[in-house]
Amino acid sequence: WNGRSITYGTERHCGNDEQPWLQGAVQGRVPPDEDPVRKAEELQYKNNIGKFRIPIMFFAPGDESMVGVDSKNFQQIDILPSLIDILGLDEKLITFGKSYKSKYDFVVNYFDSIFNLEMDDYYFAFDGTKSLSLYIWKKDPLLKQNLIEKNPEIKNKMERFIKAYIQTYNQRVIQNKLTI
Repeated sequence: WNGRSITYGTERHCGNDEQPWLQGAVQGRVPPDEDPVRKAEELQYKNNIGKFRIPIMFFAPGDESMVGVDSKNFQQIDILPSLIDILGLDEKLITFGKSYKSKYDFVVNYFDSIFNLEMDDYYFAFDGTKSLSLYIWKKDPLLKQNLIEKNPEIKNKMERFIKAYIQTYNQRVIQNKLTI
C-alpha cells in the first residue's frame, strides 16, 4: 500500500477539497441517489438504461493519470475494484464489478424481473429464460428500434454472457463462496 486513503460518498460527504488530509487520498464521488429534475425532464432517463445512469468521478489530487473522461459502461459495483487499482494494491477479491482500467465494457443490473446487460454500445434485456430485446443504446437512447431478430450474433453473445454471469453469481451464493 502506498500510504493513500480511500474516501467514498457524495460530494456533500467528502468535505472541502483543500483539507490537508486530502492530499494522497482518492475519492470516488457519485451524485445523490436521485436527480429528480434531470430524470423528469429527459425521456432517455425513464427506461431501464437511463434509470441507472449517473456520473461517477474519481478524484486524486496531484495524480495526473486521473485526468480525463471515460465513457465506458460503469456502475457503482465497479468502484471498489477501481479504487484497488488506483491505489496499486495487490489484493485478491471476488467482485461482480470491474476496474475502470478493465478492457471489458459492461454493466449488469436486475430490475422489474429483468436482467439488463449493457455491453459496449448494446443494451440487452433477458427475463432469465428468454431474450427480450437488443438495442444499440448509444444511437437509440429511447430504445425504439429492437434489433433482437436482426442481429442474432450479438444477441447470442450477450445471452451467453448474461447466463454465465447469473450462473456464476448463483453458484457462489449457494456454495457460500463470495469471499476468498
